[in-house]
Amino acid sequence: MQDNRLILVWKSLFYIPLSLYFSKYLTVIMPQWEKLYESPVGYRAEMVRIALESNNIPTVVLNKKDSSYLFGHFEVYVYHEHVIQALIVMEQSNIE
Repeated sequence: MQDNRLILVWKSLFYIPLSLYFSKYLTVIMPQWEKLYESPVGYRAEMVRIALESNNIPTVVLNKKDSSYLFGHFEVYVYHEHVIQALIVMEQSNIE
């Protein structure tokens, strides 16, 4: 237990954004979700989410943007069974 605290303190000294630190755990938390879209601005990811959810496709928007230094991006994840349907909806909605 003490080793885990040492690693967390050491990583916090180098200002590693939490989204980058926890990105390796996303495969454990969301194993059946696939990244469908990535954008540096949040409103485009929200446009994709709204278009997909209006067609009854469950989506998750993951904010990987660092609030202090303003680098990073937003990712839209779709359940793996809905990927093809989601790509069709995005093509019909003219979302790039």
